[in-house]
Amino acid sequence: MKYFVLLVSIVAITASDLQGTAVDQCLCRDELTQIYNQLVEANVELKEANDEMIQLDSHMEYMDNRVEGQNENLEELESALTMLRYIQLQTLQELSSQDQILNCIVVTVQNIDVQVKNETTHVNQQTIDIGALQQLTNEIQQCNNVNSCVAPTTTPAPTTTTVPTITTEDLSNI
Repeated sequence: MKYFVLLVSIVAITASDLQGTAVDQCLCRDELTQIYNQLVEANVELKEANDEMIQLDSHMEYMDNRVEGQNENLEELESALTMLRYIQLQTLQELSSQDQILNCIVVTVQNIDVQVKNETTHVNQQTIDIGALQQLTNEIQQCNNVNSCVAPTTTPAPTTTTVPTITTEDLSNI
């Protein structure tokens, strides 16, 4: 661009020098040669600047193509990210569902554990009662074998309360 301004300035100076009287219009050959050489030099510089502009245009086109390619890659990445977010949401929902199922299983196992402990306590009490009854039975047999009944020296068996058994027949009568 500066070369173009230089060229226009030279032409304007030359035009203004050419105006006037016929005597004033006579330029010496050296001045014309110098102006011509400046024009040739300006023309070479203008061609170089033009080549640089062409090269810059080529670089710009290359960069535009790269940016366009990067935009396509970015769109693919955004699509993949959206898919990953969807998969993550599905996985979290599945984990939440499995967590609820596991919580139900834990509560059920805890309830069964309480029932087993209750039954174990009941069985242990029955075992104690059976032991006491067995001891009493042994003492009665000894009494019968000896034909003389002496008061037992052991402590009496603990009294147990019997829980009535309810059958399905009893429930249907209610």
